[in-house]
Amino acid sequence: MPSSSMTGSLERVALREPRPRAASRADRFLPFSAPDLDESELAELTETLRAGWLSAGPKTRQFEQEFGKFVGVKHAIAVNNGTTAFRLALQALSLKPGDEVIMSPFAPVAASELVRAMAAVPIVVDVTERGLHLSPELLPQAITEHTRAVMISHVAGLPAEMDELLRIARQHGLLVIEDAGQALPATYRHHQVGGLGDVTCFTFFAQKALSLGEGGFICTNSASIADRCRMLVMSPWDLLPPALEDDPGFATSDTVAIGPSKRSTNELTSPSSANGRARRVKEGSKSAAFDDAQMLALSSDGYQASMCDLSASVGLAQLRKATKMWQRRREIAVTYNVSFSRMVELQCPADRADSQHAWHLYLLRLNLQRLRCSRNQFLAELRARGIGATVMPPPLHLQPAYELLGYQPESCPIATQEYAREISLPIYSRMSDDDTQRVIDAVEGIVKRFRAIPNLPR
Repeated sequence: MPSSSMTGSLERVALREPRPRAASRADRFLPFSAPDLDESELAELTETLRAGWLSAGPKTRQFEQEFGKFVGVKHAIAVNNGTTAFRLALQALSLKPGDEVIMSPFAPVAASELVRAMAAVPIVVDVTERGLHLSPELLPQAITEHTRAVMISHVAGLPAEMDELLRIARQHGLLVIEDAGQALPATYRHHQVGGLGDVTCFTFFAQKALSLGEGGFICTNSASIADRCRMLVMSPWDLLPPALEDDPGFATSDTVAIGPSKRSTNELTSPSSANGRARRVKEGSKSAAFDDAQMLALSSDGYQASMCDLSASVGLAQLRKATKMWQRRREIAVTYNVSFSRMVELQCPADRADSQHAWHLYLLRLNLQRLRCSRNQFLAELRARGIGATVMPPPLHLQPAYELLGYQPESCPIATQEYAREISLPIYSRMSDDDTQRVIDAVEGIVKRFRAIPNLPR
């Protein structure tokens, strides 16, 4: 059992501790998002701290195995954040200077900038009006002899029209990268998002479906892509064999005193951590040390990439609750839809019967021609009522830096139009029924106040 001092310090991190009750329902600010943490994360963290292995190790390998099984892919590689996931995925595809990567304007800026950093060219193509996904109709027109890959973003958690997009990509011999940062757990026609394309990137910071603080995953069914990504993630510990404590020639002073007894960190080395490349290294062997240094230099690009066991511990607990947390988000989405579908001033988010929406975001769109306020005014009214609503990041073609690439608002007219009328409402598993009703009451109150035609029939 954890000591009282350790438990007390860790419990302050958990977000289910009692909150002050002085603020009334109307005064209490409802955040846009909040992680769903409880004793399960605390237990996993305590076990990790007692073991004394904090960087990439046994918990990270366990998390990779369980996440790969959950998503249904052959290979799942844990990394320190979503940007790293995109960087390694792009490197594994061996992009060359001048290669083009097609993506939607709602792709992450980090992914697009990584393409540019590799001297490749991001080609931004407009989206469908209903789902805000990369348009299958416009994709063929954007393909050139320089096109190497297509990045498909599952916006808000609703899978894109993968059958048609994959057909076009395969027809032209293009690689497919899935941006699934908002799509866990989502399914497309009974197939789990994560293994539909050649490589898929997930990201897990505090506001994602799994709240790790920071973390990411690269998922693929391709052994060659997985091997390349794992080589880029390799750290010095990946060169150690699985059981160095049996080797009398290896010595270390790295011990920890957390828990009932001291344990050498050698005992915690994961058998799979070396990815089949571990070799025994005896102390004092200069040639062996030189060989290992060369191996690491050739395999790594010098950037820190691995996920640490602390993050993986939280991730393991979060993953085991992922379905339950999704079910709660879906309940909130249904409640929202029932109320908002009654008002012609509002448009509920897109959904499809053949797919499972992850409901990472609830993208409510305003029919501004029926309201006497702008999107930003509507948002300010919500915040004045204590509702932490927000908007998506500006699409790529509206980013100032992309003006230098020739992009203008009219470059992607649908994305420009829909972004200008979108707001993202709170939707997370810790929201109570009372919280949900607060959001509904606030939205309905603003609509009634700013309705362009007060007596418009429903």
